[in-house]
Amino acid sequence: MKTVIKQKFWESIQEILIFLNEEAGEEFTEGFKNGIKDALLKIQNNPYHFAIEPHLETKKGLYRYLKYKKKWKIIFKILSNLLIILDIVHVKQNPNQIKKLKKKEV
Repeated sequence: MKTVIKQKFWESIQEILIFLNEEAGEEFTEGFKNGIKDALLKIQNNPYHFAIEPHLETKKGLYRYLKYKKKWKIIFKILSNLLIILDIVHVKQNPNQIKKLKKKEV
């Protein structure tokens, strides 16, 4: 399955890393950053294993998420032969912001 990672995902990662570095320190930030690659590999290896994103429900369950470090969701979409990594958001993110991911897609 081909994988596409949206620019929004990388922008969010940058924002999170800046915040974490200021608030949680360098060691935690490095652990967060290093775990992203493993999380993306888990999604790529078995995308249907993960829960359907409740704020982006569709009849086919296209939108799913991996819970990362207990406080973050990596949200992705599964099409027939395409996996699209959309964004990473805090679990307490306003649901309206998550719903916008559906509209921002190309």
